[in-house]
Amino acid sequence: MIICPTCQKRFEKEEDIAKHFLGCWKRQNPNHISKEAPRSENITKREIKSDISDFFMNLQNNAGNKT
Repeated sequence: MIICPTCQKRFEKEEDIAKHFLGCWKRQNPNHISKEAPRSENITKREIKSDISDFFMNLQNNAGNKT
């Protein structure tokens, strides 16, 4: 037997409480404001020259032709 920690309702199956729990929590905490997920500020963007990209595309195409 599993008991909902929010409303103390009893459930026989774990699937039943899984369906019940989020809605129950939202009903008990209607004014809760969620925070945004943390985001990384250290995003590194790199640009490559088109000739380098073409080289690797040709290399990949030539490897596919040698079967």
